[in-house]
Amino acid sequence: MRQNPAARPFRKRIGSYRVEIWLILAGIFVLLGFAIVQHLLLAGNKSPDLRFLGVPLDDVYIHTQFARNLLHGYGYSFQSGQTLTADTSPLWVLLISIGGLSTLHLELVAIALSMLAYLAMGPGVYRVARDVFGMAENHARFAGFATVLS
Repeated sequence: MRQNPAARPFRKRIGSYRVEIWLILAGIFVLLGFAIVQHLLLAGNKSPDLRFLGVPLDDVYIHTQFARNLLHGYGYSFQSGQTLTADTSPLWVLLISIGGLSTLHLELVAIALSMLAYLAMGPGVYRVARDVFGMAENHARFAGFATVLS
């Protein structure tokens, strides 16, 4: 049976990212496990937001407040009209603001961006360990999986 020549290169390309795909899948399982444990631990709370989102951290609150003011035209500020350069992550605020163009729930945008960044960390560490530091393939894989699990 003859194979479609256009399909062969696609399979080779996908096969060359096998480790990265496994690292992303492992990260998804860790996120699901975290969500289940969080739901079980916070299920007795009366607040539906707390049960879903968990306890808001101060950095998330600060970044979403900066993004909220940026979206409402008050500039890059924590309190409306008072320019303050105390935020340590202007790019993160900008990304949350961009996500805020489609929803008012900036906490959900911050969570989604955090999840995407988390899923990119394992493959990133694997690639840096292998390509930049020249580690052996097994050691680079271990570094990627250890990053996902930590």
